[in-house]
Amino acid sequence: MLSIVDLTKLKHPTLSAPIRIKSDAAIKSAGDAYHTFILPIIGDYSHNFSLVSNYVYKGPEARVDCLGNYLDHVTLTLNNRTTILSCVDAPPRVEQLPVVPLSIIRLDFLNLPLLTKCATESSFMINVKFKQSPITSYMLVYDVMFADEPELQQEYFSVAYLSQQAQKTTKRLDLIFDRGTVTSL
Repeated sequence: MLSIVDLTKLKHPTLSAPIRIKSDAAIKSAGDAYHTFILPIIGDYSHNFSLVSNYVYKGPEARVDCLGNYLDHVTLTLNNRTTILSCVDAPPRVEQLPVVPLSIIRLDFLNLPLLTKCATESSFMINVKFKQSPITSYMLVYDVMFADEPELQQEYFSVAYLSQQAQKTTKRLDLIFDRGTVTSL
């Protein structure tokens, strides 16, 4: 029997830790246009995804360039590149140095954390598509949360998410978690 999990009843995380994965660890396409990160199964939940890089200075007029100027879009997928759960369009171009010292591109894929621990037989992937090869290295940064939820791994349940789509639209996304395997409706 399939049950809908009320995420407000899940255990509150007791510990949160940042994960940083360097762009060198991504699986890259031949033309360097696609970078794929397979999310490791760490912690119970994963949330607050972003891409972080340094700014690159150009020319004598102190103009800047950054990773966001080369992004086409970023997708959260399940098991392969074809099952797209969420898509974040590229941010606006940056040519003058903002007040923050690092370029941080927030990836608001889902309104709720991913249940990472429940995907032992499936893979969540983040795919970064570039318009052209990026000019600087970068990191995928996100939070993992530990809540000690052992019973979730043995259950069969569904979670309803609000998923970001192209042009900042949203849609309802139902993920079914079945003892380590995750599927999308």
